[in-house]
Amino acid sequence: MSSDLIRRARYRGLTPTVAIIGGGASGALTAIQLLRNATSPLKIVIIEPRANLGGGIAYSTEVAGHLLNVPAGQMSAFADEPDHFLRWLRKNSDRNYGPQSFASRSLYGDYLADTLYDCEGEASRLASIDHYRTRATRVEVQDETVRITLRNDIAIVADRLVLALGHQASANRLEQYGVPTVPAWSKNALANLDPQASVLLVGTGLTAVDTALALDEQGHRGPIYAISRHGKWPQV
Repeated sequence: MSSDLIRRARYRGLTPTVAIIGGGASGALTAIQLLRNATSPLKIVIIEPRANLGGGIAYSTEVAGHLLNVPAGQMSAFADEPDHFLRWLRKNSDRNYGPQSFASRSLYGDYLADTLYDCEGEASRLASIDHYRTRATRVEVQDETVRITLRNDIAIVADRLVLALGHQASANRLEQYGVPTVPAWSKNALANLDPQASVLLVGTGLTAVDTALALDEQGHRGPIYAISRHGKWPQV
């Protein structure tokens, strides 16, 4: 589709349309259920800057040690197929996963992406997905429709809107003191780090645990300090 045609694309009046802002786990699962339960023509528009759908912040990590905190036997995308994720793992991994195994979060992101792809193929005669790799800048409710303006001035008019925004990056409270910091979830957070360097973790929650695991995985041997107001790690 040319940029001019895209700029004029409204969807409204062609096929009932559901727009989803956010293509992480919640957005992908919403689209999966819409596709799976479609009984009449439906257009799904997903607005997500990332190329891959289903990952979001939680499941885009590339660190193998970042695991799900729920066993594989309880992570199916479908309530009526509780072993769906487990079957996918056994088909797509060399490891012998069981219902009580804890798979990596990156694998779960791949699972959601594959499931979304499969559901779109199965529903191709009724429903389809358009993925806009940009951000929404404005939402307006107009009568019985919703108008979503995107960063590149494309305007989409949909019948329904789902907000699957996820978690936003935390504010850097140390900037006011001139302390250079890098968000823990950025891809370059631990890049080019001296293996013997000291690391300070501000906070002792799950993100601190993930960071320590990532440091260990890349062979870090320097001291790791962690501070928090309560001084406690997450309970097992």
